[in-house]
Amino acid sequence: MVPIAIVMMGAVIGLFYVNQHSIHNSVVSPMNILNERDALEIFEGKEVVLIINSLESSVGDFGSDEFHDSFRRNFVAGVFGDDYMKEFLFSNLSIDGVEIMERSKDISLIENGIYPRIKSEFIEGEFIFVRNKISKNYFMRVKDSTRVNFPLGFNYEFERKYLIKKIGDKFSVVKL
Repeated sequence: MVPIAIVMMGAVIGLFYVNQHSIHNSVVSPMNILNERDALEIFEGKEVVLIINSLESSVGDFGSDEFHDSFRRNFVAGVFGDDYMKEFLFSNLSIDGVEIMERSKDISLIENGIYPRIKSEFIEGEFIFVRNKISKNYFMRVKDSTRVNFPLGFNYEFERKYLIKKIGDKFSVVKL
């Protein structure tokens, strides 16, 4: 019984090696997903730095409407002025499952759609700053289109909340 099993396994392995080059399909690379994850990490690093810079340049008392408005103006202008952040947010963007058209990708989308004021709030001396849930839609295709391939669509969703505290003259920003 064992010799028959060994012969059969050898036959299967032999057929695999013989037919390996004649298989006419191709696999989709996960590189787009990995690149998107790396880009998100870079974006969030820039976002934290921009939050701190916007907090430090805001006017008014921490927790006041004047401070909140000043912070938002500084932050939104900073995001819109940073080409990397703007490109990351606007490429393949959809919000609540709706793809955002090119003509709608402007500063008001950042201010009202991606970082809506209504979701950010002061609670007991702490500021919760929110990036709305957004998603990016991609279709991944194989490089060798002469082979049989199945395009793979994926939806990459992300959102973030930050807890901001004022400790003396400094600000502490923590990802939630």
